[in-house]
Amino acid sequence: LCFTNTKLAARELAESLQKSRIDALAIHGDLEQYERNDVLVQFANASCPILVATDVAARGLDIKELSMVVNFDIP
Repeated sequence: LCFTNTKLAARELAESLQKSRIDALAIHGDLEQYERNDVLVQFANASCPILVATDVAARGLDIKELSMVVNFDIP
């Protein structure tokens, strides 16, 4: 799980990782609820190993086990 400060930064980081052939998805407030649910399902079932999130989008996430949490931007 990687935190960014803005929605734009979350999208850009996820896209940059994808261009480097690293599976990553972004979750932020501009996504529709069904899109957020889809991203969370993919992260929870490990089909996508990296979730890039804004702190606002991360509120209320219930993720039982995380191997790493990274603050990409200084909070």
